Amino acid sequence: MAFEITQNDIGTALLNSLLGETPGLSNFDISLVGDGQAFGTFQNDPFGLESGVVLSTGQVSSILGKNSFDGGFVSSSLGTDTNISFDKLDNLTGSNLQTAVYRADLSGIGFDINSITIADNGSLTGGSPGRFSGFDLDAIKLSNEFTNNATEVNDISGLNVFDFSPDGIILNLGSQRFSTLSDPDLFGTINGIIDNKIATLGSFDGNSNILANTNGFISLGNSGQAVFNLTEIIQDTSEPLYLYIGEVGNNGELASGQVLAPERTIDNDLSTDFGLPGADDDTISIELEFDADDTAELLYFQFVFGSEEFVEFGEQFNDTFSLELNGFNFARLSDSSSITINNLVPSPLGSYHPDFIYNPVDTGPASSEIRLDGYTQPLTYVGFLQQNARNTLKITIEDTRDGLFDSAVFIKSGIFETTEASPIDPDDSDEDDEIGVTITPIDEDGNFELVEGEEQKSFEIVLNTTPSEIVTIVVAPDDQIDLGNGAGNPITVIFTPDNALIPQTITAIAVDDDRAEGEHVGVISFASSSNDSSYEGLIINEISTNINDSTSIELSLIPDNLLFIDTNLSQVGLQFTFLESSADFVNEVGIFYVDDEQGSINGITPNQAGYLQAVMERSQVISSALANNQFSTLSSSSYLNLNTSEFFNFYLVRDSTTDNVIANLATGSSTPNVLFGTTNANPNGFEHLQITEVSNNLFELAWEDSSGGADADFNDLIVQMEVAKEPQKLGSDLQSQSQRELIDLTQQQEQLVQAAFTVASEAAYDNLAGLYRIADESGTVIDPITGQVLAPGEAGYVQTALQNSVVEFNRSGTAPIKLEGGDLYAPYILADGNPNNAYFPYIAANIDGFDHIRLYGNNTFAFEDLPNGGDADYNDFVVSVDLVVI
Repeated sequence: MAFEITQNDIGTALLNSLLGETPGLSNFDISLVGDGQAFGTFQNDPFGLESGVVLSTGQVSSILGKNSFDGGFVSSSLGTDTNISFDKLDNLTGSNLQTAVYRADLSGIGFDINSITIADNGSLTGGSPGRFSGFDLDAIKLSNEFTNNATEVNDISGLNVFDFSPDGIILNLGSQRFSTLSDPDLFGTINGIIDNKIATLGSFDGNSNILANTNGFISLGNSGQAVFNLTEIIQDTSEPLYLYIGEVGNNGELASGQVLAPERTIDNDLSTDFGLPGADDDTISIELEFDADDTAELLYFQFVFGSEEFVEFGEQFNDTFSLELNGFNFARLSDSSSITINNLVPSPLGSYHPDFIYNPVDTGPASSEIRLDGYTQPLTYVGFLQQNARNTLKITIEDTRDGLFDSAVFIKSGIFETTEASPIDPDDSDEDDEIGVTITPIDEDGNFELVEGEEQKSFEIVLNTTPSEIVTIVVAPDDQIDLGNGAGNPITVIFTPDNALIPQTITAIAVDDDRAEGEHVGVISFASSSNDSSYEGLIINEISTNINDSTSIELSLIPDNLLFIDTNLSQVGLQFTFLESSADFVNEVGIFYVDDEQGSINGITPNQAGYLQAVMERSQVISSALANNQFSTLSSSSYLNLNTSEFFNFYLVRDSTTDNVIANLATGSSTPNVLFGTTNANPNGFEHLQITEVSNNLFELAWEDSSGGADADFNDLIVQMEVAKEPQKLGSDLQSQSQRELIDLTQQQEQLVQAAFTVASEAAYDNLAGLYRIADESGTVIDPITGQVLAPGEAGYVQTALQNSVVEFNRSGTAPIKLEGGDLYAPYILADGNPNNAYFPYIAANIDGFDHIRLYGNNTFAFEDLPNGGDADYNDFVVSVDLVVI
């Protein structure tokens, strides 16, 4: 029998069609909202529902008929297009001077221009998560004028060819990074279209402060794009033509661009056959009110959602359908996402949702009977009733943004009931299953082993039983694994009572971290939370997966204790750990690169004058070692990144620091005694360093610090050197440089970092130590009241530095604190708690011109509290800082 649709806006008739077996329900009232032409009944449908009620955002009678246009894209072979590249301008602009401007030269492009596309390039570079994901577009301008200065871009004249209204911009928005979807709209958009109250794309005026006063731009999301259809065609001439775009925040987010010729367009839709267009924001609804007694617990529906907007408007428009029971929308796709055009067709060119059925012309499964371009498979609605109370059910279909290309929902007749209506059985379908979570690899080989730099692997996670409440599972990888949100960053999987038994897929890749780790293990852990006590805090076994890293690194020694690193990597991380310090001196060791196997630097050989100066210019501090193995329980390991195309040598500063050597060289003063790993660099001709290969890529560096060798026991300082197996400690990036005993959190923009402190002290003084915020690596501070900028050594520096203190504590330590990411922090000490005796990492800031702070391993700082160095034992206050992003 033929598919039939009959227009009917009589509420009682529609109610009678909907009602099935409804024990426990009574006193029904029904009301209809919207044009009467939008309501009707159907039978003999192609979806398998048989009969029922239909709601549409247009005329229901127009749904019937042969689908003659399926709304696809015009062939990409038509017309002309070209990709464009951008150059970054000098300086910044925007309302808070944080907008970077990029320029593309379109002069002589070779064809007339009809539209311009700006897209996030999908590299996940820079920027913020959530609704600020992807390229943040401040403004776009076409101009015949050239500038290389971002501060001038608002002043040059632009061509009046842009329509910044929703009609002039097609947004194909990308996904959000690490988003809980508490706000599903990307910044500057509403329901997938531009919000002109926020996004002022005609002016480079963006404010990138995401904490307050954010305004003036649009975030495109990962791989998202904005298509600007020009109001008039730009003729191809010899006249200069430049495209300028702004990137808010100067975060390093990257854009790609494309310009199109007039013949090449994306057709809005290749048909207008779906009835008369409705008014803007068409909303059609049926509202039912009824009583439920204590025997009625659940309400069931079966339905199909379809639309004429498939597939060309996937990712742009957001026609929706909802079934709200007492204000909660239980209408969901099989993966629990909302029923929208966007969710069913995330991209017109990409893969579709498993619930979506495409109905193209001639080949569609129902293209001979129905004009809809696509629809869902039959879905089941299950909602929880309020017992012994009045309940309200609202069935709504809404044509968002435009009144064109209508959508419809078909609800199965007799399915409004309180008995089971589908294979889903929330009560007892899984009563024999054990409460828990099942995790299963889904790759062809059936395992979950990962290889760095190769394709991702996937696994499925599903609940064993149907919970009574939403279950949230946080899936947290270690820093060896990326689940799509960055190395070591967690993702969240949400199960509802409706989708609990539907497996959700998680993909993982092994992070290619430029470390030679061989066979090692990565771990993924799980944490469950729910108002269902069975799943609250449920213990889920972690996944341990083998990771194979085929990267090869070989450390080798050549004569004169020179180190060479053989690998295909450009840089390699080395880990240095102090094993023994039996000397009475407080020595510091470092490393430097040389130009050849003879140890020369810029033509200066090790036995020539000026060699020490040349070494200090290339020096990287490994660490200091306290005398006689003091405080051996504190962290004393250091991580250095070294280039692999160079030779390296080692040095030891006896009873002093590299900073003091550099300072004395600058003033022409006598320098502390510096010993070298290369024998002929030592004036006494003694070999002060012995290097022993303990095993492959593991060496011990044993120093004799006495002049002429003395007892030659080579236990004054013993350091272990190996290829790093762990990543560099957070905050330690700058610590190998001169006067850079700093905490560097500049890469943790918009994040909070927990700092925990461990303190040891042998001082007679009651010292105070702390961290203060600095503006740059050279130690500049800014007066928080006046805004005055001061460098180390300038009048008022000490007072201003202490005004920027973020934590201060004595030898008892302090509770962990939270540091703001994006900043630099430096340690300081107040000898005997006296601000007049404040000492900093910067020698110029210290009243006695002495280096009072040493690096005793990454993020571990050793202080000398006496003026002019005192006994120079640096054991007066030692603090180790453990940093974790929270």
